[in-house]
This record gives sequence, C-alpha cells and structure tokens, in this order.
Amino acid sequence: MGEASLPPLRIGSHQAPVIPDVLQEHLEEVAFLSIQRRKLLFSPELPLHRFLPHDGRIAAHWDALVLGGEASVQIALEKLEEFDPWEVYAAARVWLELGTPKTEEITQRLEAVEDDLLPAWREALSRMTGDRLAELLPPEGLADSATKVQSVLAYAWGWRGILPEDLAASFAFSSDPRVRRSTARALGWGAMPAHASKLLPALLTDPEPDVNRAALWSQALLDPGSAAAIARTHLAAEAPSPFSIRILGLLGTSPDVEFLADLVGADEVGLASVRAMGDLGSPAAVDLLIDLLTDENEELAGAAREAIEMILGSVPVPSEEGEDPALEEAEEPSPEQVKAVWAEMAPSYGRADRWLRGQPSTWEGPKDQEPMEVIWRSGLFAVRQETPWLRNEVPDGFFAAGPDFEAVPGE
Repeated sequence: MGEASLPPLRIGSHQAPVIPDVLQEHLEEVAFLSIQRRKLLFSPELPLHRFLPHDGRIAAHWDALVLGGEASVQIALEKLEEFDPWEVYAAARVWLELGTPKTEEITQRLEAVEDDLLPAWREALSRMTGDRLAELLPPEGLADSATKVQSVLAYAWGWRGILPEDLAASFAFSSDPRVRRSTARALGWGAMPAHASKLLPALLTDPEPDVNRAALWSQALLDPGSAAAIARTHLAAEAPSPFSIRILGLLGTSPDVEFLADLVGADEVGLASVRAMGDLGSPAAVDLLIDLLTDENEELAGAAREAIEMILGSVPVPSEEGEDPALEEAEEPSPEQVKAVWAEMAPSYGRADRWLRGQPSTWEGPKDQEPMEVIWRSGLFAVRQETPWLRNEVPDGFFAAGPDFEAVPGE
C-alpha cells in the first residue's frame, strides 16, 4: 500500500503524512508481544508486578495504531488475509475496534474465514470490551447465525460474560461440534454457574474430544474436586484420556500417584501419566520418577526428568572435592546423582503434600515474588481476587494434553 493512498494522520488541527511501514510494524508488534504474553502468563520465574509492564508495551503499540486512525484500519484490512493467526488476531482487533464495521460485514467475514483461523477471531472478539462486543455483535440479534459464526460468538460472549442462558442452552446441543466446544469452554468462566451445572453433564459425555475436554476443564474451574473425581473414573476406563490424566495431575491429591503409576507402561498415556506426576507435585512420586530416568524409552526418561524438576526444581550436580561449582559447565545430573541428592532432600519434603519447583505449592516466599505459574495454579482451587482473569487462560497446547511450544490464540 502506498503512502499517498492512506489518509493523513490528524493531530489536533494539524495533518501529518502516514508512513505505512511504521503502522504495519506497530500492528506486527501487537501480534508478537501477544505471543510473548501467552508465555509470560505461566512463567515459573516472573511475578505479577513484572508481568504487567508487558501489557503496557502492547498498549503503547496499540495507542500508536489508534493515533493512525483510518490508515491503521486500512492496513489491518490487508493483514486479515495473512496466514499467521496472531497477525490476523491483531488485524481483526484493529478493524473491529478502530474501524466502523457493520454487523453483517463481520458475520460475512467469519463465514468466509478458514477453520484454522477461527481461533484468531475468537481471540480478537474476546479481547474487546464487553460493551464494544455487544454493540457490534449483539447476542439478541445473532441467535440464528451460521454455526461457524456461532462458534466464534459463543466463545467471545462467554469470555465477556454476555452469553445469554437461552443461547447457551441452544448452543450446547448444536449439531456443530465447534459450537458445542465454544459453549463448553464458556460455561467455565463463571457467568452462569447454575445453568452450567445443567448443561455440562451432556457436554462431558460428548463424543467429540474437543468438546468433552473443554467441558471437563469448565467443570474443573467451577468445582475442582468433582473434576478430579471425574478424571479418576476416566482413568479406570478401557482407554483413559491423556487430558483426564492432565486434569488429575493439576487437581488431584497425593494418593493419585498410585493411579498414575499404573498407567506409566501404557503406550497411549504413559507419557501423560509421567507428566501428570510432575504436575501433582507429590514427593511420593519422586522415587518412581528416578527409576524411570534409566528407562530404554528415551522420551519417557526425558518426561521423568522434567517431572522431577517440576517437583524439586533444578537438581544440582554434586561437585568433586576441590572443584569450584561456579566454573563447572551446566550438565544434567545422572540418575545416580539424582538419587543421592534426593536421599538427602527427602526428609525436608515431608512438610507439604504438594510441591512446585522446590517450593510448597502454597507460596511461602515474599508476596511480590510469587511467580505467575504459582498464581495460576493456586487460582484453580479458589478465585484470587487480584487475578480473577487469569483463570480464563490456559497454557499453550493445553487441550491437546501434551507439551506444545506453539502459542495458539483463542484456546
């Protein structure tokens, strides 16, 4: 797009030419920083007071796009055709919030968008304010939209707490699993707990994994104990779900180590069970995990090492007498070394049932140093007044029930 084709920037009574590359860079930075934000939300090191300035960085680039006005909107409209979901997310937000789209224009775009970009639109609509969302896409006027549109709107309306109960009930029994999945996800965000208790049982038994996993997580947000109990029943099934195993790791108790240990040798869920032991944080799992460090399955052994670190933190490599540990290159301790270190550490781990990276899962350090990871995990059991919004978020690849380093919008 040429500079001359963009409307000039107005600052008060003055006009200034627009530099397209600069506005495009601001838009791309919103996308890139939003990916970083996803990672920082669950950081094991970053406390809340150091996370919040990152949102300030995003806001600064957003302010520049606001200043760009119609020129920013025109650049965003071109970016809507990109393949990168985070750039589509940023472009959609600019168009929706800074432009003047009509309701029909938005729904037409949603109907035309490829399925793999629907998450980007879910992210864009849910990050708008509830007032702007209701203004552009009022629930009362869009109940009969195409199901692809409904799948995006159910998610966004649910995120903003404006999904009407009658629509939630209708969407929960939609013929389109995408709509049922978004509804199942939305029910956990707390806007209609009584209604959620009526709708979730059907969604929990939905034949589509995307739907029943979202429903189980919503159940976890509303009632962690019952979700853990449901996960235990799933583990007793002929083909236990890796996602149910993940839920038990996050929400279970120390005796659940036995459930998980019985599944370690299973082909489909062995890795999930080992990772869940790390999430469970029980010292009772450490001996078993150490034994797995020498397993011939390298992937299983690697998962065991990561699970040990989730419970104990980094296990130091004992230095030889006379060596300066600070000068030694970092290396992974051998299974024998881990076993020796654990033999010394084990007595001190009796004072808590659940640990996370060498600290009791109930944070005991300075309040302003509590990491985001700890805040999120503790907030699953009880809403934390300073960060209620964090419960809506999930780590990358969460519903796939495995480690995934690709940031996905609109999960």
